[in-house]
Amino acid sequence: MSILASDARVIDGTYFDGRSARGVAARLVACANGRCDLQMDDQQRCIDMASVKVSARIAHIPRRIDFSGGGHFETLDNDGIDALQIQHAQHPGLVQWFERQWKVALSSLLSVVLVAVLFFTFGIPWLSQRVAQVLPVSADAHLGKGVLEILDGRLLKPSTLSAERQYQLQQRFDEVIRNQRGAGNWQFELRDAPIVGANAFALPGGTVVMTDQLVALAQHDEELMTVLAHEVGHVRRRHGLRQLLQGLGVSAMAMAVFGDVTSLSTLTGVAPALLQAGYSRDMEREADTYSRAWMQQQGIAQRRFDDLMCRLAASHGSQSDSKYNYFASHPAISERARCTQ
Repeated sequence: MSILASDARVIDGTYFDGRSARGVAARLVACANGRCDLQMDDQQRCIDMASVKVSARIAHIPRRIDFSGGGHFETLDNDGIDALQIQHAQHPGLVQWFERQWKVALSSLLSVVLVAVLFFTFGIPWLSQRVAQVLPVSADAHLGKGVLEILDGRLLKPSTLSAERQYQLQQRFDEVIRNQRGAGNWQFELRDAPIVGANAFALPGGTVVMTDQLVALAQHDEELMTVLAHEVGHVRRRHGLRQLLQGLGVSAMAMAVFGDVTSLSTLTGVAPALLQAGYSRDMEREADTYSRAWMQQQGIAQRRFDDLMCRLAASHGSQSDSKYNYFASHPAISERARCTQ
């Protein structure tokens, strides 16, 4: 039997022989030369600490020491086990060190949160732009077709405008996309949208949708053409594809990169989200810039865009409860247009 020094570390716990679930009271006594005594009842077992396996420290869960010859020892004395490991040159693991250094652990947690926020704020938009650049234009067409089908089943109805009026508006759209045919598979769609209200939006691939409510709000066809030019700007910069990729996050990007692009159109929650979330403010500014440049080239007064934007803002201001508000995520109207009232 080993001689117990007066300053020896004693760890109380329970010993299990590995043959039955019944444990017996025991204590582990630290000795010299890398050995410990396991004492229980009238028995004593000499343990070589180099041959044991010590479980990691996790909160207040009992620690476990597995012996090479069979059996194990359990104890709630975490500090005692840590001291025992240090005494016998068995340093606690990194997880245990972090747990004891709460300031370091808290800093690490805050760092993880910060990295996550930065990734979702800047990383995903950056990745979505890069993924959109490498995808073929055909990918936009698949997505645009699928999104329009979903919108037609949920939010949009066939246009109630007369055939003559629809023809006139198609002609206006053709004027806007003149010399733009290489940038998209252009298609103009008119829809009645009581829920959405006065609105226009571009879908990936070159489909531009305008609602009957927006047509009714306009006082001149040139106003509608400025909005159509704005949506053409979105198509040229592939904003629709980028926004869908952003909304779906990394999983959508992975599907797109690995070729399963068409399956994105089956995610029915994406289409309403495109209207609800809108484009980013930077995307809207890019589309506004394109529209104003186009107006200047065509000799259309800038006030055409301003007048309709201001009227739109007033219209949606009276319908602020609509979650598909045209200005939900757009830059402030004062930044986009000069309103006289």
